Amino acid sequence: MTLGSSWRATAWVARFEVLRAVRTWRAAALVVVFLIANLGGTWLFLQGLLQVEQQLATTLGVATTDRPGALLAAMQGSEQVLEMLTVLTGSEETAEKVAGEPILALFQLWLGVVTLPFLGATTSAETISGDVRTRAIRYEALRTGRGELVVGRFLGQVVLAAGALALSLVAVWGLGLTGMASQDPWALAWALGVWGGRAALIAFPFVGSA
Repeated sequence: MTLGSSWRATAWVARFEVLRAVRTWRAAALVVVFLIANLGGTWLFLQGLLQVEQQLATTLGVATTDRPGALLAAMQGSEQVLEMLTVLTGSEETAEKVAGEPILALFQLWLGVVTLPFLGATTSAETISGDVRTRAIRYEALRTGRGELVVGRFLGQVVLAAGALALSLVAVWGLGLTGMASQDPWALAWALGVWGGRAALIAFPFVGSA
């Protein structure tokens, strides 16, 4: 098999993997799982942030709000916050960069690092083993090589996971705009894409490990 035909076979396997997931509603289930994990974690984070800001506002004797974010935005550029972030990151330059990012995007990075590897490994666990159990993989292997089959399945699962993550980040973006105060829609969307994408890069190897 030539290099060109090998890549074409890999692309066809990946395409079949995505279409099969859509046809069997497995793709929809994957989206629901990602939405529950991201939206649920974000909502709990916002509730905790609201409680912290309300207690801090009461201590400082300023007006409280029913949506978190306003007090945090006012404090992000303070010297105390920068000093704390410098200690945590070990670099003043990194601390200044992190301090200017939306807190919701940074939380998504942390949440993604914790949850996405497990979600990726779980959702792709039956990618090949299911066909091995039903012996359908024998017919698939007759039409393509073993390497193309494995790589194609991996790429298909990466596409599915990336699509589900993208939809969940859009939902988190909407929740951030409605559930938080003082949010720039474009800055939040960009930050979610950048930091959420970094978490996805950590998770993709776990898709292949399954």
